[in-house]
Amino acid sequence: MPSAKRRTEAPQARKESSYTSPICKILVGDTEKVFKVHRELLQRTSFFEQHNEPAQDEQKGHGEKRAGTAFAIFFDDNARQSTVDSDTEHEVIDLVEHADYILQDSFFYEPDAWAVFQRHLYDAFPVEPRICDECITLFKAYALAQLYKVELLQNEIIDVLQRYYNRYQIPITHLMYVVQHWGDNVHTYLASYLIAQCGYEMAKNWEQWRPENEGLLELYASGHKVIIEQLTLAAMGYAKSDADPARHKRNWRFQL
Repeated sequence: MPSAKRRTEAPQARKESSYTSPICKILVGDTEKVFKVHRELLQRTSFFEQHNEPAQDEQKGHGEKRAGTAFAIFFDDNARQSTVDSDTEHEVIDLVEHADYILQDSFFYEPDAWAVFQRHLYDAFPVEPRICDECITLFKAYALAQLYKVELLQNEIIDVLQRYYNRYQIPITHLMYVVQHWGDNVHTYLASYLIAQCGYEMAKNWEQWRPENEGLLELYASGHKVIIEQLTLAAMGYAKSDADPARHKRNWRFQL
């Protein structure tokens, strides 16, 4: 299945073809939020390589019955959102039983992160974070984009992170979060960018940045030698340069 690298179709043509395809119901996260997405849009990613094609209707509904709060979210041109009455238990159970996929048990299978991924399928750009914690949601969405080979979304997430870090100093906890979940893999563009941004702050704003980022000592004590080496090299490099990584729009991206 080819990667979803670029949007090449005219919007009207895409609407006519994709929006008439069958809809998949997907439950995401421990809260089992329900998302609905047109199958053809998922086919533009590697989603079905990871999870196979959805089962036929007669094959559904044989698993354990589980009730929980469910929110049916469908993104169209108007970004409409509807909710299912969580007090109507039989409706919730019906949603769970007839879901095509239940995505859980990974840090990135979280409703807010999936919403970023799904909005991208409907041509919506990621929203710039308003608070620091919203960057974590973008990290999870980046992991989804990696898993399903959506390179354009990975680029767009780097775009909005750069805009955020151009206005606010990056906390070391953001890099530590990525290290926790990606390990020493510095070859992902996300990890490479965060290392560069932290290295820049260490080199240019050390006196202001260090007191608020004592977790740096924890990172250096963590044993992630590759990350520590790259972070040190980044700090040394930016000590001789005024180029803020948050303003380098051509780096840390796929060439599409």
